[in-house]
Amino acid sequence: MNAELVAGSTVEKIINTALLMVQKRGFSGFSFRDVATEIGIKTASIHYHFPTKPDLARAVLSEVRGGFEQELRRIDIELPDTKDKLAAFVRIFDETFGDGDRLCPFCMVACAQDGVPDYVKFEVQAFWSAGERWVAERIVEGQRTGIFDATLSPNLSGRVLVSMLEGAMVTARAFDDRQRLENAAQWFMATIETNQ
Repeated sequence: MNAELVAGSTVEKIINTALLMVQKRGFSGFSFRDVATEIGIKTASIHYHFPTKPDLARAVLSEVRGGFEQELRRIDIELPDTKDKLAAFVRIFDETFGDGDRLCPFCMVACAQDGVPDYVKFEVQAFWSAGERWVAERIVEGQRTGIFDATLSPNLSGRVLVSMLEGAMVTARAFDDRQRLENAAQWFMATIETNQ
């Protein structure tokens, strides 16, 4: 859920720079001028591609969501073990956390929800819904093979894991303690496993 600054087109540089600023400062914590200064262009160049800040936010979130969904497909193809798949899902959030200085961009934009239009809120909800659905499908897989508790609600489990990871990132950053993110993931995995 994050992108490093790379050489590329002006649009790529704008999106990657805005992404890092959203993750570190929040939606309201940066301006077009900040992005322009960071990459050495005029603010008019940003407005040419993204007329408003919400337009830029939508582009950033759409780009990240596309990469996230692609990563989930890769995990499904490359990892046959259901527990390994869920561990890889958790790693996405852990990698997003970086050195403890970044949060999920969807979480950061959601915190400013009153100031963003519906088309930006859609991206936030679509991201979380995709993650929740994917986790629910993995819970069903694990229930079929008997490794996960058969009484679990897959949909509720998906919502809980995504919510836990988002919240754990926030508290881990607040306490400067990555272990809080790791503990949340460990607790979830221990909770869903069947008692044998």
